[in-house]
Amino acid sequence: VSTLQNAKSAIEKIPEDDGPDLIRKGKTEILGEIASVYHEMDRNDDTLATLLAALDMAESIDSTRGRADAITTVAVVQQKMDLPVAEETFEKALTMTEQIEDPVSRAHALVNIAEKYQDLNRYGDANTLLEQATELANQVAGSEKSELVDRIYRVRQQ
Repeated sequence: VSTLQNAKSAIEKIPEDDGPDLIRKGKTEILGEIASVYHEMDRNDDTLATLLAALDMAESIDSTRGRADAITTVAVVQQKMDLPVAEETFEKALTMTEQIEDPVSRAHALVNIAEKYQDLNRYGDANTLLEQATELANQVAGSEKSELVDRIYRVRQQ
C-alpha cells in the first residue's frame, strides 16, 4: 500500500513543461492502473479516491480530443471494475467528442472510444461509433480521408 501511495505522490511531482496534455494523459493512465491494484486489494476508499484523481487529471487536459481520450481511459478502468458509473463516464467522453468541430479529429476521437468498447466486448456500441466516424470521414477528402477510412477498417477487423 505504501508503494502505491508513493507512486501517487510521484505522479504529482512529474513536471509538465513539455507537452502538458500528453503528460496529463499519461498520469491519468497511471492513476487508473493504481486504482486497479487498489481494487484487487479490496481497498474501496483508495480505489475510489484514485479514480477521482484520475478523472480530475483527465478533465484538466486542454485539448478536447485529449480530454475525451483520457476520460475514456478512466471509463474503461471503471467498467473493468463493474462500477455503474462507467456508463456515465463513457457518455461524458462521447458528449465531449460532439464539441470537436474538425471532422477528422472528431472521427479519430470516436474511433478511439470504439476501440475501447471493443476491448470490453461492447461490439454494438463500437459499431455505432465506427458508423459515425465513417460518416465524418465522408465529409473530408484526400489523404486525411484515406487514412481515416483505413483506420476505421483496421478497427472493424479487430
